[in-house]
Formats: sequence, C-alpha cells, structure tokens
Amino acid sequence: MTKSHPDIRNVGNVYEFFITIPLGIYKNVACLFSRIGAYFLDLSSYLCVIGSAIIKNLELLTTNLPLVIRRFRKKSLKLVGLEYLTTSKPEAICLVAEEANRAVGFTWGYKEQASQKLDRHLEAPGLHKRISDIFFYMDEVAVMPAWQGKGIGKKLVEAICREQKQERILLRTLDGCPMFHIIKNMGGEIVQHISKGRVIMVLYIK
Repeated sequence: MTKSHPDIRNVGNVYEFFITIPLGIYKNVACLFSRIGAYFLDLSSYLCVIGSAIIKNLELLTTNLPLVIRRFRKKSLKLVGLEYLTTSKPEAICLVAEEANRAVGFTWGYKEQASQKLDRHLEAPGLHKRISDIFFYMDEVAVMPAWQGKGIGKKLVEAICREQKQERILLRTLDGCPMFHIIKNMGGEIVQHISKGRVIMVLYIK
C-alpha cells in the first residue's frame, strides 16, 4: 500500500498565501502613513507661513503705537520695586514708558545733597568737592531689550529733566555706553572718572 504524501504544491500555495497577504498589508499601511506624514508636513508648512504673516502684522502694529511717558502709578502698572523707589528718597520721581499699556522702560531719580556719604555710595572719592550743594540724581534708566535703539532712553531722560526741579542732573554711567552718548549730546560733561570704566556726569538744565 502506497503511503500518501501531502501535495508539496498545495503546501507551497498555503505558505505563499500567508506570506504575501501580510506583506501586502504592511505595504498599504506604510503608504498610508507616508501620505499622512506628507499631509502634516504640508499643514505645518502652511501654519509656519500663517504664523510668520501674523508676527509681521503684529510688528507693524506695535511699531505704529504711540509711546506714552508718565509718572508711575500703583494702580495702572504692577512693576516690582517701583513703588519702593517712589517713596524711598526725597522728591523721588519715577517715569514709565508705555506702549499699548505695557511698560517698555523706566527712569527714576531724586533730589540729593553732595556729601562724603554720597561719595562712598557712588564710589567717587572727593566728588563732593567738585559738585556742591543740591542737585537731582538720576539713578537709573532702563529700556526693555526689544525696544532698545528706538530713542526711548533719550525720551525718558528728556522727560525726567522736565519733571524735576533742580538746575542740574548728576548720574553715574559707563564711559562710552549709549547713556553716556545721550547725556553728552544733550550737553552733559564728565565730572570724574571712577573705577570699572565708569564716569560721573553732570547735565545742566537750561
């Protein structure tokens, strides 16, 4: 009696069936994911273009906004430290530069008397011998990085010059920095060179 053997061809067909079908599925799935990926890449490109256009429009809008400089008010702007500045010194003045109700810079100063104590505070030995009596000391001028180079610092200086009541303004700044050139162009002079590349300057109010 002859022993029956399985049909090799049939077995092969069954083997090929189970192999080729999954490979075909994998191929279709791969194509699907490829198309989805391409879709999202296109979408991200469109979003980037739209985002860039929005940013450019916002930049155009913000550059056309008027700059307002006014005295610091507790209820209008919550700026850390400014409330202290306006009460810590005699006749202190704090001005804030705003665009669209957003603070972009500030300056503050106060009436001061020449003294050896001030010399020590400013690290300027003998300053009281060069500058006597009372003056207005401009302690600080600061502008947010994104708004620098637009003349805001100069406008703040001009504004505080108008607001204060003394005949001269004194300040300490770095030799050659933007504030140095602002004061120099307004007629300011160097009173004393001190440490760390700094200078004491005086600006007479006409």
